[in-house]
Amino acid sequence: MKNIKIIVWSTFLVLFFSLKSFAQTPTVKIENGESHIEYLCFDKENPIDSIDFYYKITFTGIPEFQAVLILKNKNGQVIPPYPRPTLSSNPGNTIEGYCRSNLKNILNDYESGVTNSLELILSIEKFRDGTYGQDDWEYDGISGEVIINLYELPTPHFEDETITACGETTQLTAIPGNQSETYLWSVENNLGVFDPNDEPVTNFTAPPRDDPYKIYFKQTNVECSTEISLNATLLGSPKGIILTNSEVCGSGEAEIILNFSQTTRPALPLNISYTDGSNNFSVTMTELVDTITQIVVGNKIFTLLSAEDQNNCIALTEDLTGSAEVKDIRPHPFAFAVDGDEECGNSIELWTLKPSGNETGEWTLFETFKRIQQTEAWVPAKGECEYIEDDEYGLHEKYTFETNEEYKDSIMFRLGWTLSVPFNGQICSATDIVNVKLWEMPKAFAGKDSVIYANEILLYAEKPTVGSGIWNVVSGNISIDEPTNHNSKASGFNNIPAILEWTVTNKTNIVDKDCVSADSVEIVVWKLRTPNAFSPNDDGKNDFFVIPGASTINNSTFIVFDKDGNVVLKQHDYGKDGKFWDGTVNGKPVPDGIYNYVFMGEGIKPVKKFLIIKRK
Repeated sequence: MKNIKIIVWSTFLVLFFSLKSFAQTPTVKIENGESHIEYLCFDKENPIDSIDFYYKITFTGIPEFQAVLILKNKNGQVIPPYPRPTLSSNPGNTIEGYCRSNLKNILNDYESGVTNSLELILSIEKFRDGTYGQDDWEYDGISGEVIINLYELPTPHFEDETITACGETTQLTAIPGNQSETYLWSVENNLGVFDPNDEPVTNFTAPPRDDPYKIYFKQTNVECSTEISLNATLLGSPKGIILTNSEVCGSGEAEIILNFSQTTRPALPLNISYTDGSNNFSVTMTELVDTITQIVVGNKIFTLLSAEDQNNCIALTEDLTGSAEVKDIRPHPFAFAVDGDEECGNSIELWTLKPSGNETGEWTLFETFKRIQQTEAWVPAKGECEYIEDDEYGLHEKYTFETNEEYKDSIMFRLGWTLSVPFNGQICSATDIVNVKLWEMPKAFAGKDSVIYANEILLYAEKPTVGSGIWNVVSGNISIDEPTNHNSKASGFNNIPAILEWTVTNKTNIVDKDCVSADSVEIVVWKLRTPNAFSPNDDGKNDFFVIPGASTINNSTFIVFDKDGNVVLKQHDYGKDGKFWDGTVNGKPVPDGIYNYVFMGEGIKPVKKFLIIKRK
């Protein structure tokens, strides 16, 4: 709009009208002329020289008068200069004309950005009868005005009128003038979308293409607008998805599909980066769809990380979609044994998750760990599995091992639970290893139940081959000298039967559980009965001097005296191994008659009685 010329009216006009007479109250009215304009756009930096006010004046009641026209702005400030042209006309006539003012003078007080417009008003300041040369000016009867609004043209601009951007959206920035805050973006043929479209900064979205888009930015100041344009080229960016249908048995080759065919404006080659969550991989694609062979171990999920085309345009995160999940169909067996994989005896209970779908499962005994000639090694082992039950929690079985020899405390076995599924005409299987330890179950034998004739006894339990033993009193007020000795001395017996328990324990690593065996023995005390006669005549009847229970008396001594007090016989451990006195000394029979004897030993009071030997 720099070439528009603005006509500036002169500031003041004096019109002289000559009228012959007037008979009514004088009035004068000014209004828009036929060619009058209501507004005008201007460029402050390149203004035109002048502005024309077209007016129409109607007067009545005055044969001749003088009138002063005045030009002001909307704040009431007078705009100089004041030319006073004289006009003559008959009463009742209408006069039309124009006056011109210098625009540069008008813009002296205008400050761009503070106000966006100027309002200029042309009016009649005063008038008087010009016939008689009166000095008094009339102010009543004046009406009307002629108004022109001046609007400054906006001055927007771009820093760069050529833009090249990746993707389908680019940000556009216009630098508006300070004349107004009314803006509008547009594109030729409405081929794109602006968000927003009424702000200096906007996002423009359109399909990528080779030809640039012609984009317009218009700033409007009331009635005056300025429109500028730029060229924007959208290069697009890669859009892709990653896919696969591959399966592996534990590990193997998987086919990963990279599909970038949805890219609107492809610029090959594409540099692609993808990951399996642990490792990153890179590949260059010369076609929009490519299949890559990838070595996979176990379940893997591949996702796209980045994609960059030949224009150095990088894919948006939301444009990289899909996930390539390579499934490892190898079964995942899970097996465990009770009590932390340890048990007493030669068998152990095993638990597994039940096979699902087309899976099948089987226990296998691999080997046992033994010491052979000072060397520890895994060697083959034997055993058999026995089904117990299965429920919603799993499969319950019992495995019994062959143990042909004592294994001294414990022995290790290695078992495997194998799950299998069909895969590509073959079998895909996996095994979970369980190492189990069996602790030898000790044997406990407390000895035979006994009848004694004393208040103490020497216990005869079987010495443990593994572990250690201990005596416990089950009933009776019995004292055991050495509770951990299988041949300990026990005392305190009376006429009430006593029960003693011999417990053998093989200590294990099982929490709160050892391998334990126990056996008990009952000991009954009878009163010692001592006879006072026997007949050693070899008739098979009463040929020995038998003291019942003498063999149960430890450290016993039997002494026989004649009537003069001489020792005839002295025998230790009397009755042991069935050895009782047969009435002879050194193989010779003693005479029949009356003798005295003493029987004493541990746990009894000495017995002193007479003894009669009578053979006939």
